[in-house]
Amino acid sequence: MFSTSTKIAFIFIFLFLLFSGVQDVFICSFLALVFTCIFKVLWKILWAAYTLIFANKDGETHETRRSSPWSFAEEHGETQETWRTSQWSFSDKHGETQETWRGSPWSLTSTADFNSWYEREIVGSNFGYGIQDFREECGRAVDKVVRILHQRMHLNVKEVIKGGSVGKGTMLKRKSDIDCVVMINSPDLPYLQNVSDMSVYVQRDLAKANRNIEQAIKDHATVVSTKVNKFMVTATLNESGVYAEVDIIPTADNLAAEGKPQIYESMLCRSSYEREFYSVSLVKLQRDFIKTKPGVVKELTRLVKYWNKQTVGSVLKGTWPLPSSYPMELITILAWERAGSPIAFDRLQGFKAVLSIIATEKSTLNRHWTCNYDESMVQRALRVMDSGSKQSPFILDPANPTNNVCARFHSTWNDVVGVARQTLRSNLLSQVRVNARWN
Repeated sequence: MFSTSTKIAFIFIFLFLLFSGVQDVFICSFLALVFTCIFKVLWKILWAAYTLIFANKDGETHETRRSSPWSFAEEHGETQETWRTSQWSFSDKHGETQETWRGSPWSLTSTADFNSWYEREIVGSNFGYGIQDFREECGRAVDKVVRILHQRMHLNVKEVIKGGSVGKGTMLKRKSDIDCVVMINSPDLPYLQNVSDMSVYVQRDLAKANRNIEQAIKDHATVVSTKVNKFMVTATLNESGVYAEVDIIPTADNLAAEGKPQIYESMLCRSSYEREFYSVSLVKLQRDFIKTKPGVVKELTRLVKYWNKQTVGSVLKGTWPLPSSYPMELITILAWERAGSPIAFDRLQGFKAVLSIIATEKSTLNRHWTCNYDESMVQRALRVMDSGSKQSPFILDPANPTNNVCARFHSTWNDVVGVARQTLRSNLLSQVRVNARWN
């Protein structure tokens, strides 16, 4: 069967040929069908190229992040065939054997066993290297970078902000990278409101900032190596035998320069490409939205992120792009708010509630928060967003009304839905009953 867009294309080409002088209706129909097929193939190639170049915004995996200042996402490749034939594959159309989860926490059969696993693998405080050790390690690495930049950079640095999952407090030990956003004062790095040509800004101003950052840190005794692209500098530090990788991203403090209402007005007047450059300036708002949530929510978020990285990443190994951490963080908060924002709850009930949203609400999930912008701004932002960005699942970035954090993963969301449904049928979760307030 043909899609609606294919039918429209066929009719349009048929009428064009008919009015162009092709009198034979059969020949006209045949040519229209041929040209429609060619058009469809070209469109898929162009869309694949677009996705490859621009995919992935707001997450945490390295290779994608290094291609832009606003992308913190996880990169995967291959197709569904990978997991259909892997140790994680479904056993049949309606279910799976428990071999699917052998060696994973979802194969456990009791809450006590799961809690022991969580303390050992996620928290780790009583099992050697734990999340607190990782937090302290990240803190030392960030402090080192801050001191080096303030002492050695030739540009006027306003402040260095710890972003990403480490800044939000939702990091997984040894599985989260460290992000430092360097706020550089104007005129050393111009405010975006004064930039008329973004290509000049990237090639001249950002390039100059990155050169300064690299020069400042590369010869320091603790810096093992540096990598530079046009958006950021990645430095590997060796602190007393512990290696940490830090992404250092320069920007001007555009939020302070314009203020919250005006910076959104400026973004609405920009192209979708130009709006991307504002995201780094909004890192404080993104960080604080999650950082201020109770500790139990962050604990649940770590579990959801573990599932996303380990289970989804393994089952869909090779599929790209898969959801980054940021959408998972926001879906977790959404589920928690629906439960009445309890300050104490059963972690497994919360986890099952989050996976249930992913598994059942692909076409209906629609959420935005108005802590940084109002309903009027949401409606205006919708008018400037492209049609693909307005599709469900639709979760608007609390810091950026023009950014649906799920938009870049629409092509693979069905695969993630399949893994969520599979996980819900596992030994561990199939016996969990979700109460109203997860208690």
